[in-house]
Amino acid sequence: MRLHDEHRRPGACREFTRILPPVRTERPLVLWGFAPGDEMRSALVAGTRRSLDLREAVLKVRDDRGAPFTDLPLWATVGAWCPSAHGADLIDLELEGKPWAATSATPPRQPSSGGTP
Repeated sequence: MRLHDEHRRPGACREFTRILPPVRTERPLVLWGFAPGDEMRSALVAGTRRSLDLREAVLKVRDDRGAPFTDLPLWATVGAWCPSAHGADLIDLELEGKPWAATSATPPRQPSSGGTP
């Protein structure tokens, strides 16, 4: 196993005993039977951190009859995905993100990673 940060490789080891998943403060949003468009398919195939960062997204919720119910704007990142049991060409998509108020003129700024925007 090697330790790296995508730029440097500070070390390696031959074995490990346990890897703990990251601690999540919020549960992800899972969309079962999601039909990805061409842009989403390309992002999933690329699988890079940048391609999976959807940034500003809007979840358009519909009622049981298919009529528009509400829009939920959010900052979203694809956390995971897998083929769906709900049909061919469908996936189960896990989104990690935070909703922002629909009444805001602009979404909140993402937390700074220490660099300049």
